Amino acid sequence: KMKEVVKMINDARKRGVYIVADMYPYNHASGGTIIPIAENAGWAPFHLPDDMEPFAELRKKMRAQNLTDAERKKLREQYVDELAKALSDKSKREQIRKSVLEGEPHRPSSVALAGWDSVLVTVARKNTHLIGKIFSDIAEEQKRDPFDVAADLVIDEPDLYVAMGVMSEDDMRYAMKQDWLMFSSDGDAWPIIKETDIPLIWHPRDFGGQARVLQKYVREEKVLTLENAIRKMTSLPASFLQMKDRGLLMKGYKADIAVFNPETVRVNATHSDACQYSTGTEYVIVNGKIIIEAGEYNGALNGKLLLLTDN
Repeated sequence: KMKEVVKMINDARKRGVYIVADMYPYNHASGGTIIPIAENAGWAPFHLPDDMEPFAELRKKMRAQNLTDAERKKLREQYVDELAKALSDKSKREQIRKSVLEGEPHRPSSVALAGWDSVLVTVARKNTHLIGKIFSDIAEEQKRDPFDVAADLVIDEPDLYVAMGVMSEDDMRYAMKQDWLMFSSDGDAWPIIKETDIPLIWHPRDFGGQARVLQKYVREEKVLTLENAIRKMTSLPASFLQMKDRGLLMKGYKADIAVFNPETVRVNATHSDACQYSTGTEYVIVNGKIIIEAGEYNGALNGKLLLLTDN
């Protein structure tokens, strides 16, 4: 569908509509627990059979907006127990299998659309040997059906995390070549955290979005020129967001500058270890002051909150 979408945008721009788009340079979406893979159609609710009503009722309660964290945690534990019981029952497992593989009318499941070879294990505490593997390979190794692998993992380790590869690399390359396409991380700013009681489930785009463009799509695959890629990260978004004194190296503009080596810049974040800074950027200047020297952050806080009214 990407070519259709691009055509729609180009046609709108020809009519004078100021429209752009942004993308993050990964074909896997943000992750989540294994549970949705083995109980619904692509993270969307489906109508459970009557004999699974307790399960459906718990889902309804979990969607309530006024729950405390303790209440939500308790409901989730009950929900996981109910799901494990359903998946342990041969008849109910087959009903759930059908829903997952077929989805709903007009809303096919992510697995049905992208296939089991798109489901990547990213975080596991018990089944650590599965980290970095895709479900189709796991199923082949175990000589089992992929859904049964997923269902049994829900029973064994419901907090195992996966990511869905729902984007086509060819579509991504086609889109990023468009003059109006910008790059973003679609993520958040996080500190480096190594010791924690909860799984680190962030997406590698948080730490590696821009570096991946420069490494993979400029240096390795040559999908974009270096100049074009930099424009899509700097002057194009600054212009679209009406930042009239940012995004270009010009007299009178704010000195926001990244000094990097295009031959060595590299993304180090992965789905299973997302808290990894990229390397190859030697200096970063924000509002005229250095904050990264020789690749190391110096602790300076030179940022400024930007408001639309500032310009």
